[in-house]
Amino acid sequence: MATYSALAKYSKKMISEIQWKHLLPKYWNWKKIIWPFRVLIHPLKAYNEIKYEKAGSVGLSFIILAAWFFSSVYEYLEYGFQFTTNKVEMLSVLSEFMSSAMIVVLWSIANWAICTLMDGEGWFKEIWIANSYATMPLVVTTIPLTILSKVLTIEESSWLTLLGTVAFFWTVLLMLIANTIIHQYTIKKSIFSMVLTVLGVFILLLLVVLLVSLVAQFWDFIEVIGQELMFRFNG
Repeated sequence: MATYSALAKYSKKMISEIQWKHLLPKYWNWKKIIWPFRVLIHPLKAYNEIKYEKAGSVGLSFIILAAWFFSSVYEYLEYGFQFTTNKVEMLSVLSEFMSSAMIVVLWSIANWAICTLMDGEGWFKEIWIANSYATMPLVVTTIPLTILSKVLTIEESSWLTLLGTVAFFWTVLLMLIANTIIHQYTIKKSIFSMVLTVLGVFILLLLVVLLVSLVAQFWDFIEVIGQELMFRFNG
């Protein structure tokens, strides 16, 4: 009880020290908030600033990934009916998360592991921020393309494909630039490390799937035991 009391007092103290007025937009550091868009315009300078001037923000990186996830969900639900057969009842939030934000999580872990063995100079924090910021093309284009899909005809679908492809390769290019600058690699070594990182992501994904499967089986086992015990005690 003493531990819970101390924790409650500490939490109360922390809450009381929060300057709530700073949550209002007029107190926000807008220069810091809009900084990730610099990656879209001046990627070389931006990633050098992340590497040498610590310009990135972990908090903003999480917000960017959250925005990508929610825009992916929006795309699934609202994409033009003439281009998709998606149904609301078939929506899998886990699937959308795995195909958006989770990619950066796995990529950052695999990239850090691979590049550590290849004498990369990037810290995990730098890798995480750089790769999160590299998804900005997908973040800023997903919702506009979804809205555009509502007004275009099937004959005009090539525009959606083109714009979506540009956003994807723009992201890949930013990740290549980030990987090269953060780890201080040559282009050739950077590409090679990214290929190995892709393999690392597949390995991590396999481990995640196996872990989820084991947890599900263990949970089913616990449920069976629980039902058996209830049956015996009630009987």
